[in-house]
Amino acid sequence: MVQNFVVVTKAKKLNYMNDYVALPKNYGSKKYFAREDVGAIDEAVFNNLNALNSRCGFANTIRGRKVLIKPNFVAIYHKCGYRDDDYPQSTDPRVLDAVVRYIKQFTGNITVIEGSGAPVTRLMAKMNGTDRLVKFHNIKFEAVEELPVDRYILPRAQVMKDVYIPRTFSEVVRGEAFYVSLPKMKTNLYTGVTLGFKNAMGCLSTHMRYRNHNYNIDKKLVDLLYLFKPDLTIIDGIIGAEGDVPAPVDPVEAGLIISGTNSVETDRVAARMMSHDPSQIRLMQEADKLGFNDPEVEVIGESDPIKWRPADKSLVTGRVPHNFPDTRFLVGASKHDAPVLTSPEEITLDKIVAMEQTCPGGCLPTIIMSFENFRYMKNFDPRKYRFTVLLGEGAKIGDTIYYFDKDCNAYSRDDILKLNEDIVAAGSCNKWMADETEYFADGCTAHIIKLNGHIARAAKSPNPFLKVMVKRPSYLWCLLKTMLVRIKMAKAGNLMDVDLCLEDQIFVARPLAKDEMNLDYISVEIPPLTKEQIKKQIYYITHPIPS
Repeated sequence: MVQNFVVVTKAKKLNYMNDYVALPKNYGSKKYFAREDVGAIDEAVFNNLNALNSRCGFANTIRGRKVLIKPNFVAIYHKCGYRDDDYPQSTDPRVLDAVVRYIKQFTGNITVIEGSGAPVTRLMAKMNGTDRLVKFHNIKFEAVEELPVDRYILPRAQVMKDVYIPRTFSEVVRGEAFYVSLPKMKTNLYTGVTLGFKNAMGCLSTHMRYRNHNYNIDKKLVDLLYLFKPDLTIIDGIIGAEGDVPAPVDPVEAGLIISGTNSVETDRVAARMMSHDPSQIRLMQEADKLGFNDPEVEVIGESDPIKWRPADKSLVTGRVPHNFPDTRFLVGASKHDAPVLTSPEEITLDKIVAMEQTCPGGCLPTIIMSFENFRYMKNFDPRKYRFTVLLGEGAKIGDTIYYFDKDCNAYSRDDILKLNEDIVAAGSCNKWMADETEYFADGCTAHIIKLNGHIARAAKSPNPFLKVMVKRPSYLWCLLKTMLVRIKMAKAGNLMDVDLCLEDQIFVARPLAKDEMNLDYISVEIPPLTKEQIKKQIYYITHPIPS
């Protein structure tokens, strides 16, 4: 068995709070590279990777080979109309630059590849300066949504049995390309932490991301390790992020670079240093259960944990009801081991929280993320958010369905319909509200862009990011160019994405033969698209938000 290593490096004590989200205009100049913080980050990255390389010799495996560097650009919060100019949601471009320069010692065949949460990756790369970075280094950039997909069956997977990935990542599957995962060190509403192997979410096309993005999210992410896994994980902890990721979050001046050859163990070390107990993180539990861990890993340089505020995953306790006191959050659940009640009087706050947590990777974090986006706005006024939000299908007691608020008051469906205020209903569980409110967001999980729009309209509070987009024609042009590239690829007969399915469904490609059952993956040829399929692809490209 190959010996795995994790190396932790502490950067020189400095102020790293300048340009940690987006590169400045003078990037690439002598003045930029003469900056003390830039030099210190380079030093930390080079020292870290040299220490790792001295133990495992990864540099020999990338010499002259194609290397894919996958940062995390799920959202670039830089001068987007929020309270502060910057929020540490994405990989620090200074760290990305240092990693590129390190790898260029061994190969010039480097591609930075990423997929944001929507078909906006090139825009994200423009906003944080990655477009200028790849040009400066004469390397390539690829946006996941602009690539055709390849199809695979994962016989051993728990939920992701039928997977489509961008064609470039098939080079990793075949062992042709070396894959570097370069995430931000941060907490996460959906999975507790988001680090090296969760970064694979950005390797999926937009519609594939929605599949099993619910109570099965941890299984989904671990399943992808059967298909491909990082050859090298480098975690950017220079400025970490705490709070309710993927919403705007607060910086943690950790000053860390963590790298490793096993992504699960690298993530485990990072989680410990974030003051999180890895044994309590479902994502880590699933990875351990399926054997993707390595108990024999050697860790070099791990130091004391840093105080790191976790994501607050509740609508009835903690920060959310405090920050939105006029919003009535109603929770009820009967599925997925929800508490069983024989009377509404049996409800307690702990039981309501347990109901929330029956779907930790679905509508609960999606609702919180949406509200946090508005809380970080300039001129935020909580009084605007005077409406009701429904989470879950309700708790069935006898013949009546109930929801509960933070004070343990019970509301039947009839009671809810009599409320004299707008109602935002999230997720397929609340289909019964589809004809009762104009603010229903379908899906398991609810479509985030649609839900965000409903909350904005109910509060009469436009999303600040959209206002910035309208004011910057170059951003709109960037989005249009992406759309045109995707349409051109689809017209050429390339499958760019799977059909959008927001329901709770596990897709199975075909029955498996006995000798296929224990394979990690099976490549499946995608037949040429028919005219009707091409037409549907173009519809999805031009209509990114479901009606």
